[in-house]
Amino acid sequence: MISPRALLFFLLLPLVFRPTTAVAGDDTSNFRESVFACEEAAAKLDACCPGFDPRAIRCHYVQRYSGCESAIDEGEHPAFDGAESRCIVAASCDELVARGICERAASAAPDRWYTWHAGYDKELGSSSFQPPVCP
Repeated sequence: MISPRALLFFLLLPLVFRPTTAVAGDDTSNFRESVFACEEAAAKLDACCPGFDPRAIRCHYVQRYSGCESAIDEGEHPAFDGAESRCIVAASCDELVARGICERAASAAPDRWYTWHAGYDKELGSSSFQPPVCP
């Protein structure tokens, strides 16, 4: 039979050796449909648009939330959302060029936000959302 002290040790062991970089509320997994769809759209634009640099398109997903009485909520979603990615992939190369999608996509930026809550009674923050790339 295992002693209560040993049982307590083995129950608390995972808490002691947990990763210290994780913050409650972090979600940095890029294994999600929106990221893959954005990357597929960037590849299509690379194949169709003269001079297009797919490395300039950020197809990352990050969301962090931390704090108690004062809190920070920040994040970034892929430069092309799901609907835009599908629109780009479905269009022909000629359509992408003729409709100006190549030019708009070249300057696409990810949706980013940052909000700071001070004591739950103040909210200071900023957001940046871009106009649609693919109608």
